[in-house]
Amino acid sequence: MKAKKPAVISALLKYRTTEAMRDRVNDALDIHGGRAVQDGPSNYLFSGYMTTPVAITVEGANILTRTLITFAQGALRRTPTSMPRSRRRRTRIGGTASRRSTSLRRARQLHAAHMTGSFLHALSGGRFASTPVQHEMARWYRALARYSQSFALVGDWTVAFLGGDLKRKQRLSGRMADILSDLYLLSAVLKRYEDEGRIREDAPLIDAIAKDHLFAIEQNLRPCSPISPIRS
Repeated sequence: MKAKKPAVISALLKYRTTEAMRDRVNDALDIHGGRAVQDGPSNYLFSGYMTTPVAITVEGANILTRTLITFAQGALRRTPTSMPRSRRRRTRIGGTASRRSTSLRRARQLHAAHMTGSFLHALSGGRFASTPVQHEMARWYRALARYSQSFALVGDWTVAFLGGDLKRKQRLSGRMADILSDLYLLSAVLKRYEDEGRIREDAPLIDAIAKDHLFAIEQNLRPCSPISPIRS
């Protein structure tokens, strides 16, 4: 079996986990106060604080990983409406007029269906979005499906309007990377909850994590929202 190389997932996990580590270490120093800055054998925080910048900058600085790799380097080629466009470009040379027309018509149909579905999910709050489960976490699966569709739609229009200029719009690509990472992390949390047997005591924690990720997604999707730094 051929080994998988998920470059986009590896990038988003790298920048989100190392930024989370930096936030936690900074919070720990705030709590410990003066003891945390006095280097010595009993200070168990200082060495971690000193090495944290290494994780942020090595194997790709986080700011570049976020703005140039996670979203801008091909993530949209996995959306249902962008793949037909790429196939259509490949048929321009050597393809018949009939094939080009069929490909174009199919891409337009997919875009129309995708826009309609995203609009209806937004109006209904994701009430009718698909969910693979029928238990207490179904609402989060529906929200995940709703915002995944919204992300794909916004991503398609972003590329359609900006094209190659997207590489220079690093604040915008950074916000899209944050949305993608929040969607992925929420899906990972829900999967772990299922894999561990849906432990009842974990449900409030899952709810809190889901609310945090969905709030961040909504903030990044707002057209006039302030540009926030990397989230942890």
